[in-house]
Amino acid sequence: MEVRSFKKEDKGQDQKIIIYGAGRYGELALRGLQQIGLDADYFADRKISRWELLGKRGNQPSEIK
Repeated sequence: MEVRSFKKEDKGQDQKIIIYGAGRYGELALRGLQQIGLDADYFADRKISRWELLGKRGNQPSEIK
């Protein structure tokens, strides 16, 4: 498995960003994206059905298409 940095140029115009995990690391991921000028579209977390976190909609992974 290769680990590499995510760059703003890696995201296509039609792609959505979904952060899996709504805990501390999910928030860190959101802040990191915002630092490079991107924003997440959704959070996904198995433990919570429908909710909002930091202004982003959240759902269980099975509910996101």
